[in-house]
Amino acid sequence: MKKKYLINGLSVVIIVFFLMGTGQNLFSQEQDTDYTHLIVNNDFELAYDANCDPVTVTPDMDGWLNNAWRPTTSSCATHQFYGWTWSLGFKDEGGNNVMGNNSQGLNKDFNNMNGEYGCWIGGTLILPELVELYQVINDLPAGTYKVQCRLGVGNNKKTSQRLFANQDVQYHGMESQYISNLTTGEIATFAGWNGTTEKDLEEMVVYTVIEAGDSLKLGIRTGGINSDGNVVAQANPFHGWFKVDYFRLTKLGEANAVDKNLSDAVNICVQDCKLKVTGVDAYMVYNLNGVKVAEIQANAADVSVDLHPGVYIVKTKMGKVAKVLVQ
Repeated sequence: MKKKYLINGLSVVIIVFFLMGTGQNLFSQEQDTDYTHLIVNNDFELAYDANCDPVTVTPDMDGWLNNAWRPTTSSCATHQFYGWTWSLGFKDEGGNNVMGNNSQGLNKDFNNMNGEYGCWIGGTLILPELVELYQVINDLPAGTYKVQCRLGVGNNKKTSQRLFANQDVQYHGMESQYISNLTTGEIATFAGWNGTTEKDLEEMVVYTVIEAGDSLKLGIRTGGINSDGNVVAQANPFHGWFKVDYFRLTKLGEANAVDKNLSDAVNICVQDCKLKVTGVDAYMVYNLNGVKVAEIQANAADVSVDLHPGVYIVKTKMGKVAKVLVQ
């Protein structure tokens, strides 16, 4: 469950993950499982060769132009990044560049990338309201998953660039930068990055719950709508462009997993480093080392707990457990 609060005039996201457990086994539950290997070409080190086979990116390979591999100059008819789909495509049936030019590809013009190459998508096109760079993963075990990437967005071309996992998203900037261009139906958090330049990749993360039989669609969403809700002006590169690298996927163990079926009756709020829990009579607070730092035995709604910034575990008298992250 994600809750947003206004603290000292600033929007702060408090992400509360409700868990099942007891004080005795809270810190010895199922461990997290790394599923990053299921993301095809997660760090953009592979590209199609002339035969549409994935190979390691190297200078002067098929599709190479001006220090980058580019889908528009590749001889492979897919004209896509290996493992990924750009929903607009890069070439139309007539062989014309959909994006207005060939400023899309894999190169080394990044800070904080993983490996040798990262991905960028630019051009001169005015984007539609929603466009995606994505891939779909099927047959995942049911559970709660953490999806991460490194995303670069410049403030002067910021529209709605965000990491997504199904309908759970994280926008690159602060909430105040997305007044009238949020997408209905998404569950949004905000990373709060300044976005000085697109080449500075910043860590992004979303959490999503996968039920049995569900697919996971993940990637980057963007669009051509400004914060004020108006269509952007044409520019080169276009408003909404981005750089991205190093996608990761983790299935959270029981002690970190979200249980969406629990009700919102328990409300957790932090203001001025004071924790207050309502909807319960008694609760305990632990740090991530399992050390109890506070215990409220009665009248919880009338009592606040002074805490340093960080991550804590809250366990109610009735056995509900929450991991509280204040960003």
